Amino acid sequence: MRRATCEEAQCPHYLLGWQTPIDEATGFGQGQARYIRFESGREFKEERNAVGLTVFTFHPGQTCFGRKHYTTLDRDAIFEKLRPGREPVWMFGQDWIDDSGEMFYQIGHLRAQG
Repeated sequence: MRRATCEEAQCPHYLLGWQTPIDEATGFGQGQARYIRFESGREFKEERNAVGLTVFTFHPGQTCFGRKHYTTLDRDAIFEKLRPGREPVWMFGQDWIDDSGEMFYQIGHLRAQG
């Protein structure tokens, strides 16, 4: 996995926009509002709701605040095959699947023989 942008991760906030309600009656809320207004660099619409909170509505196509997004690497996965008393073997996914299938077949065959 690697870090991804909001666009790469198809973040719902990036795709659809989002709202952030803030209570500016607190020092923390005042700091959040100040950051959004003057430092965030994002486009928004600002209004007060019925309970007196400031609601910032952000347009789609902007990065969200602080969420960490991840995406898969653009290469095949590598698996480690552990064998008691031996060095580990590294395999690509399909090779690991094939090897595991062969091992389970052998186990089943030995079990059937008693």
